[in-house]
Amino acid sequence: MAIGLSIIDYRKLVKLYVLVYGLCILLLGAVLVMGHTAGGATRWIYIPGLGRIQPSEFVKIGLIVFFSWYWNKYQEKMNTPVMVGLAALLAAFPISLIFAEPNLSTSLVVTVIILCMVFSAGISYRWIGGVLAIAIPAGMLFIYLLTKGLIPFIHDYQARRILAWIYPHAEQYAENLYQQKNSIMAISSGQLQGKGLFNTTIASVKDGNFLSAGETDFIFAIIGEEMGFRGSVIVIVLIGLVVFECLYTASKAKDMSGRLICTGMAALIGFQAFFLTSRWRHRSFLIQVCRFPLSVRE
Repeated sequence: MAIGLSIIDYRKLVKLYVLVYGLCILLLGAVLVMGHTAGGATRWIYIPGLGRIQPSEFVKIGLIVFFSWYWNKYQEKMNTPVMVGLAALLAAFPISLIFAEPNLSTSLVVTVIILCMVFSAGISYRWIGGVLAIAIPAGMLFIYLLTKGLIPFIHDYQARRILAWIYPHAEQYAENLYQQKNSIMAISSGQLQGKGLFNTTIASVKDGNFLSAGETDFIFAIIGEEMGFRGSVIVIVLIGLVVFECLYTASKAKDMSGRLICTGMAALIGFQAFFLTSRWRHRSFLIQVCRFPLSVRE
């Protein structure tokens, strides 16, 4: 699929911006109307011949294509309130549909992707400073209200997950850190060399069913257990190289659309990888994996 996309002129894709954006909204709307529910969330739809798909994953790329057209089209007016406001509305609509599934993590990822593209497009630092001046105190107020249960659009389990990430040592959120602690245990148990790919040892955290969704949300914990510190570092370095290649390609792009597509993909790969690893407190991970037994050191 990647090879097939590489031979398509991105300028032809960008010209289909109306179709791309409309298809994004249509797919997200279909999820809410006739989506498949699992684990308390409705994020998938069934398409005959293809099976079950998660439209929000395709929407990420679709919005990258759409906003690469948008900022390229209005680059001379991008700092006007009208263009910024319209872009915010066009972004808020699909993000709100993703959030309604509910899918807080993906809505955050899409928001970061769009913000990175706006920055790369060259928006004025006055806009950036103004947004930060509002966002920082608003974020502090949001956290305070979250602790009081006064944010109506945030589900209770979402609030507890957010607060557990912010306050990892608070006893009232201990149960929400159960998976994170198990993931740290899985990674640290891999030590330097790991237990081997697809191992089935009785001491495996993975095979002991201590991790749920190990093939998705906690896939890096499985990598740490099976491949150890060395394998984990290799995976992180490879992801970093892909992100660097995207940014390098962006610097060589001949127009803004190409630059923004590359920037958007770099943000998608980079932030999503960071977001995935941040589920298990990377600081604790570094402490745990460095505790090699004497047999490894020798």
